[in-house]
Amino acid sequence: MLYKIIPKNDLKLFVEGLLNDYKVVGPKKAGKHHVFGDISNYEDIDLNYNMTMLPPKKYFLPQRETLFTYSLGNIQEVRETTKVDTPVIIFGLHSCDIKGIEMLDYVFTNKYIDNYYTERRKKNIIIGIDCEPSDTCFCKSMDADQVDRGFDIFLVNLGDRFLARINTSMGDYLLNIYTKIPYYRYLTSVDDPHKDIAAYKEKIQEHSEKFVLDVETAELADLMDLSYESRVWEDTAKACFGCGGCSFVCPTCYCFNVMDDIELTMTQGHRDRQWDSCLLTDFAKVAGGHNFRKDRATRLKLRYYHKQKGFVEMYGRPACVGCGRCIIFCPAKINKVEVLKMIVGEVKV
Repeated sequence: MLYKIIPKNDLKLFVEGLLNDYKVVGPKKAGKHHVFGDISNYEDIDLNYNMTMLPPKKYFLPQRETLFTYSLGNIQEVRETTKVDTPVIIFGLHSCDIKGIEMLDYVFTNKYIDNYYTERRKKNIIIGIDCEPSDTCFCKSMDADQVDRGFDIFLVNLGDRFLARINTSMGDYLLNIYTKIPYYRYLTSVDDPHKDIAAYKEKIQEHSEKFVLDVETAELADLMDLSYESRVWEDTAKACFGCGGCSFVCPTCYCFNVMDDIELTMTQGHRDRQWDSCLLTDFAKVAGGHNFRKDRATRLKLRYYHKQKGFVEMYGRPACVGCGRCIIFCPAKINKVEVLKMIVGEVKV
């Protein structure tokens, strides 16, 4: 890891330089909420945002995409659509969203490599920034309040300056090209070489102390097994609409449906995939009409088990980064932390 200090006034110069040569997306205001969208000038970016509605996973796993097109006539041909022409700089990601992308990496770049995902992952450049915890954040409980990988540059606000944590050669290149900061100026301010180190340590400590929402996770995977027949699932399902909204706003949910769209001439077609959710009624329906999880409580329980137990057994950590989107945007006002606390509490009572 390399470190550099960026005077706050230089950040605009840096972003404007990036905009000249790259496509840049970042957090911007959209009505009552924030979204990740295309940035055309520095003023478009709102780095003081709390949480975007949709996570940045949409730049790696689009909501709907065409996998390939095909011809079924005299000449049969399949044409894949994985090419990504230009790199995209995703600017202003919080640590929990960077952790979310890391979770997707586990799924799409390991045993079974997804070329559509990995092509975008290789081309996209990630510049993160620190944040202020809100009353719906519990990323500290999920070990996602800090990151040490998965980004090219990560900016920490030290008041009148940013500490830039540089994790890749691309990140170092961008800072050297688009700022006036000398190459040798690592983690040292002009006035006091120890000033920035002390300020960074203080910022990390202050950030950790600001979380008000937490959940005990040490034994959660085991406790989930002991609560398989809990009434918590039935009681929570009575409030749940089964809309799948929590899956769609989740930075680590990756389930998708695959479908073919064939022209009426039966000579041309394309295969698409789009986001899906285990909470939707037809998710587990198979040929013949049988549904393995036809009741809402079972589907709800499956989602919690996959995130807090199945993913832990497969990858060594829960598939949750504590961003709080599922709490903020749930139309039924279901609080995931409260559900988990009920599970933990009834076993330990």
